[in-house]
Amino acid sequence: MNMRHIRWLMIAAINWAVVSCGFAEETTQTASNDLEIGSVRLRLENHSEVCFVTSTLPEGKSADYDLAIPWPCHFHKDMSGNIRMIEAKNYRYVLVESSKPKSDASPDCETQLRSIRVSGRLTEISQHKELVASCPPFQWDVYMFKELFD
Repeated sequence: MNMRHIRWLMIAAINWAVVSCGFAEETTQTASNDLEIGSVRLRLENHSEVCFVTSTLPEGKSADYDLAIPWPCHFHKDMSGNIRMIEAKNYRYVLVESSKPKSDASPDCETQLRSIRVSGRLTEISQHKELVASCPPFQWDVYMFKELFD
């Protein structure tokens, strides 16, 4: 293992220790592309090779949002493989990531990130997205979840 991998593992372990979520009663992960946050169900879907999220309320009302990142995409996960979520003020935030290797010769990836936040029955998609050279699995900084809305 080289120093770069050791440094990454140390950062990931620190981030995981600092940001652990306890939303067991109100958050349900039903499949890798499905997530329930309170009364809102989020589902990632492929629309012509672009990642969309469908937000559905209990009475069946739904809305589709274009995340403008390539398919396949998935919810960002913690080191245990569970969808990672943070809470700030009255919002719960999740990241959606889409990643592909830069090239066969490079250890780096082209990873695109978009943040989703839910408050009560309201679902919002960040107006910004991020492009980074890191490959999953990676524990994104807590600020990544919120800062894409600013």
